Amino acid sequence: MESNLQGKSHAALDVSKWKILSTLRDVKLEMQKLTKGFKVQEDLSRCTEKLEEGMSIMINMYDRIEYYHDRAELANYIANINSNRANGIRMSNEVLRRDVDDLKWIIQSNLVLEKYET
Repeated sequence: MESNLQGKSHAALDVSKWKILSTLRDVKLEMQKLTKGFKVQEDLSRCTEKLEEGMSIMINMYDRIEYYHDRAELANYIANINSNRANGIRMSNEVLRRDVDDLKWIIQSNLVLEKYET
């Protein structure tokens, strides 16, 4: 499951998760139909319920991991913004250097807002 989900958009991940849970429910229903009247029906039904619960937990954990991954990327991006000041550019005019730093900060901040505000 993990290798199939890597690199997908959040919308694609949501569709994949929905398909997984939908398929599990369909399998559970078919197994109930096939085992109707047999002693194993209840046990098999409980097994499929446990499998569905386990998959739901895995999906929720994957959601949390994706959320924290996105936040870590944002934190790294912001850290790079702070470390990438105009100190490497030789400017004799201190006011100009600060203005260049401010301009870089504004540009980078707008890029972050554009990416994470939508």
